[in-house]
Amino acid sequence: MAENVFAVTQSRFDEPPKRIWVDGARLRNEHLAQTVPEEKPDAVCLVSSGSLLPRNQLRIESIEGQELAPGAVGEICISSDSLFEGYYNRPDLTGEVLRDGFSEQATGVLPA
Repeated sequence: MAENVFAVTQSRFDEPPKRIWVDGARLRNEHLAQTVPEEKPDAVCLVSSGSLLPRNQLRIESIEGQELAPGAVGEICISSDSLFEGYYNRPDLTGEVLRDGFSEQATGVLPA
């Protein structure tokens, strides 16, 4: 359901999406998005999906389910009134994808 991330964030239609440049080596090796100047060798561009829409919540978590600090790469977890409440008659599957009202959606990062 990675497309649901787009359903809870939006870029403004009258301006280009925000971009940040991060240290490519730190991103690959440490899973950390450390901002750097665009001209720096090995700089990698990350493009924003936009700002969080009202009545939606987002957090980045580790595989173990712990909330990560800004700049850390992890799983994008969302809570939204547009998100499903669970699988029909499958609490076992629901328990795998929903935790405290949040659903894991994709891998991402919140800029530091």
